[in-house]
Amino acid sequence: MAKTRDLSLEELLEQATRPIDWLRIAAVDMRTNRTPFDCEARWRNLLDVRLNQGPWTPEEDERLATVAAKWKERNWDQIAQELKTNRSTYQCAQRYMSHLARCHNTGSFTDEENHKLKRLISVCSDGDNISWSQVSHYMNCRSKKQLINRYHRSLHPNIKRGRWSAQEDVMLLVAVKPYGDVSWSKVASMVPGRTHGQCRNRYIYHFDQQFVSGPFTSDEDRTLLQLVQKYGAGHWAMEERGMPWRAPNTLLKRYRRLCETLCTKEPTVADLERFLAVPVARMTAVRCASLTRMD
Repeated sequence: MAKTRDLSLEELLEQATRPIDWLRIAAVDMRTNRTPFDCEARWRNLLDVRLNQGPWTPEEDERLATVAAKWKERNWDQIAQELKTNRSTYQCAQRYMSHLARCHNTGSFTDEENHKLKRLISVCSDGDNISWSQVSHYMNCRSKKQLINRYHRSLHPNIKRGRWSAQEDVMLLVAVKPYGDVSWSKVASMVPGRTHGQCRNRYIYHFDQQFVSGPFTSDEDRTLLQLVQKYGAGHWAMEERGMPWRAPNTLLKRYRRLCETLCTKEPTVADLERFLAVPVARMTAVRCASLTRMD
């Protein structure tokens, strides 16, 4: 017995004659907060003392990239075995996807991605703590930074939507005074339920006087359509650079109005010119009013 007490956990595991009772561990030690499968997976993938827990070396990264390319980033069990540095399957996949992969999507999140991300967060969370390494492992088409930003800026259940209340506007203006545009994250921390992006947009587009309001001119419509054709719909921050006197959300609303008025999902300058060439007397009252409205 005395000899047994002197053994390390690794040595005890090597001498163990019975399999680990994950059912008991989940029920007694984890107080049913985790399933037996969760406990075993956590141990085998991350906590097993026999795993290599040291920092990844440049040579190891290079070897991992080579083996992952050989197996087309799919057979991670085989990749971990061929790496031969005593890393788990999860360690290899997580390291590759977070540091070595160059295949992350850069466009907007799809509805399917949003649903998958929320589902993974519910599984990979322990209270308020989210294991982003696990989430990014199972959603490897996006980087960890993309996933974190998407959740906290768009999908978090505490984010408020819709119109700002007078009380929120007051809190925003009070918060902007000490922080200004130095840290919108700090500003947001003083406006519960609003993200730093919401706070920034609300302040800039409603309280900062740098943007023009009112009806769009024909020249502005032409410029807007040219910018959308160049950068694509949805890149309103890029379009704003070509029309810095108009706010991005105003450009979005105007583009939607043009799509509706010109009866096409992707209007061009030629479509606008054809529309403008029609004498006003021949236009329907609805279409004429639609084009002249700002929103």
